[in-house]
Amino acid sequence: MDPSFLIQGLYGRAAHVAPPEIFEGLDWKKAGEKPENSPHSVWDMLFHMTWWQDHLLQMLAGQHPPYPEHNQSTFPDSSLPENAEQWNSTLQRFRDGLKEAEREARKELEETGFDDNGTTRGELMMDLITHNSYHGAQAAQIRRTTGTWPPPSGGQTW
Repeated sequence: MDPSFLIQGLYGRAAHVAPPEIFEGLDWKKAGEKPENSPHSVWDMLFHMTWWQDHLLQMLAGQHPPYPEHNQSTFPDSSLPENAEQWNSTLQRFRDGLKEAEREARKELEETGFDDNGTTRGELMMDLITHNSYHGAQAAQIRRTTGTWPPPSGGQTW
């Protein structure tokens, strides 16, 4: 498989807004708003996406991070970031993780040894891509519901 396929997938090429752009221009307080009947805020989505992205990147780096006992532990304790610094640093961590994932996409995709199931680098990359796509769409929908969409770059809204 050509690495450019995976790299394009990381950024949703031709399918959806690039994940970093979903969070663009959003104030930390607005990121913590939960629409009525919604279990999550945009902050929840960013935190969760970053948690899993970090987890998968650790696996790709040859580490064996513990799998969470419950999915809830991959979400923040509060749907509102503590402050602007926490929001901005988490967003930067997410962006940095995508750059790291790009580097991983350029390595041998059939390599195994990341877990006990024979999972390949390419499969872990696809896990990351689909996970970010799924939850990125949730974050975009939450932003639409809270009136904070589209982001400054446009957001493919037509």
